[in-house]
Amino acid sequence: MLPTCEKPVELAVLEGETLPVHSLELTGLNEEEERTIFEVKAAFAGTPDEWKEVIQHYAENPLALKLVA
Repeated sequence: MLPTCEKPVELAVLEGETLPVHSLELTGLNEEEERTIFEVKAAFAGTPDEWKEVIQHYAENPLALKLVA
């Protein structure tokens, strides 16, 4: 099961401009960075469409991509 991107309710209620909790929204990786995750582990090959399918299947989640690689 992949981790969720949803903020835990316990943190959401404490979050606000004048409250003690703040969050930072992270952007996803670009395609080159996502392929690098695989290249670090081993030699993988595929068409651009195959790469796109694998990356989208794992919701562009860097940890999931690393585990799959």
